[in-house]
Amino acid sequence: MPPPRLIHIPQRSRNARPDPETVARKLAHILIPGRGARNPFFVEGARNLLAGLMTAFFLDSGEMYLRDVRSVLRTKEGVRQALQRHPQTQYLMELFFPSEYIFQETLAVLTDELARHERISGIRFRP
Repeated sequence: MPPPRLIHIPQRSRNARPDPETVARKLAHILIPGRGARNPFFVEGARNLLAGLMTAFFLDSGEMYLRDVRSVLRTKEGVRQALQRHPQTQYLMELFFPSEYIFQETLAVLTDELARHERISGIRFRP
């Protein structure tokens, strides 16, 4: 297996440690561009959910692979467990889990967009 590739999102100050939530939001916006979306509500929800999951992984181990996010998305319980681990991501539980319709539509957009990035699922991201 080839060594993991790194993508670096530059910050304004080289001395400041990047905030995992900010890096996750930027990555989510890059990975889910939302061009031609029928309903921007679900596209924005998919970005928020992806950013929350990436933030949880960043806070767990300091790095994240897209394949880890994709494996968590297989079950609703997996998403719930990942988001409940940190106070920074727990608010997403209140946004997406009360309504099954909103959760399923958001999940459909997110999984569709991540399927387009299958080739980079082995890339390691770090804040």
